[in-house]
Amino acid sequence: MKQDDWEYEYKASVTPRVTDQYHSGRCWMFAGLNVLRYSLMKKFNLDDSFEFSASYLFFYDKIERSNFYLESLWSLKDKGLDDRYVRLFTSPGSYMSDGGFYEYFTNLVCKYGLVPKTMYNDSYNCVTSDSMNEMLQRVLNNMSLQIYNNRDNWSQQDFEKNKLKWMSTIYDLMCRFMSEPPFPDEKFDWVYKDSAQETRKYKDLTPITFYREVVPHGHDTKLSIINDPRHPENYYKLHTVEFSNNMVDGNPVTFLNLPMDVFKRVVAKSLKNDDCVWFACDVGQCIDYEQNTLDTERYDYKAVLGTEIEFDKADMLRMFSSQATHAMVLNGVDMDDSDPDNVLYKKWRVENSWGLNIEMAWAKDHGYWKMSDDHFEKYTYMATVDLKYLGEDVCKKICEFQGETIVFKPWDAFSGVAFGGGCNHCKHGIQRKHLK
Repeated sequence: MKQDDWEYEYKASVTPRVTDQYHSGRCWMFAGLNVLRYSLMKKFNLDDSFEFSASYLFFYDKIERSNFYLESLWSLKDKGLDDRYVRLFTSPGSYMSDGGFYEYFTNLVCKYGLVPKTMYNDSYNCVTSDSMNEMLQRVLNNMSLQIYNNRDNWSQQDFEKNKLKWMSTIYDLMCRFMSEPPFPDEKFDWVYKDSAQETRKYKDLTPITFYREVVPHGHDTKLSIINDPRHPENYYKLHTVEFSNNMVDGNPVTFLNLPMDVFKRVVAKSLKNDDCVWFACDVGQCIDYEQNTLDTERYDYKAVLGTEIEFDKADMLRMFSSQATHAMVLNGVDMDDSDPDNVLYKKWRVENSWGLNIEMAWAKDHGYWKMSDDHFEKYTYMATVDLKYLGEDVCKKICEFQGETIVFKPWDAFSGVAFGGGCNHCKHGIQRKHLK
């Protein structure tokens, strides 16, 4: 703690202002938007205050999830209401929570595009979403009861007719909760300031053209990687999660399982190339809210409690003692790579979306977080990188298992960031910050 070193060998070439998701579980969405923000800031020399509208995507995510919910309940209509798959949707705080995977983010931006935050700002139910989620869950559960009560009488056509009516109700509800957002083909002018504080304008954009033509992105070549040491024989194989989608006909979650040394190498290559990385970890482990630090040596639990409470990563996953709970952005790494065969990783630079806990003038490293390498190794579970950083050796091993995909159950530890209540650490951590 006395060393308090915040310097990094490699870090992003721009420094955006820290964003704030407030009392909501939109971390996966903020992380996805923040990764894109780096490339847009570099392209247009933007002021550090620029933000995309997370609320715009949040609105349409609730619409799409409601549609997926109804379609899933129709497909599960022959199961009982107490079936575990059915409860995945009907239980409070599971599927209709705020949580999500990186693929949820890409599904949304590819269909709806993006808008600047100035076009559609946060509303109350965006920044504190619990009540909205509870009401939405209750309405959808009532609709699902109608499915079950009529499952022996309704045809597919009957279901589609009722679903159309229900989705109209859902859309009306979301407009009441958040106000109606721009349509994906609605025209707008983007007025922005560059870093020299000069005002500039981009005319006649739509959310779709803004995303496809203005915002630099490479979603077609991105892949999610995980580190799941429970079954080492499944390294270099693709994995997915049942019902891991926020959109009917959207792309489901796909992970590539990598050993941690390869995982870190791929992420570090991306950061060295100034490509920031979406990632998810167990943020509640060894966290210092006051100093924006994640470090396994920060606390000595054994000395205080008189007993061992830690075990290895595989067993923590098996026992649900740890899982991915929060998504953020990696934008720097401190490492000694003078010997490519023996790289020494020291710490990682993290952009969180919890705002600033002190005034910006006093914030260390612009309010970004610091993660020790040991914390990264023990508690980081997934990341998203461009395929070009995998390397030839990894690609060869992937080809050996071509066509073989491991399927996780929705209640597996690797579903937690989406099905585990929607980033409750965000809500609790932010409450603590604001109360202080």
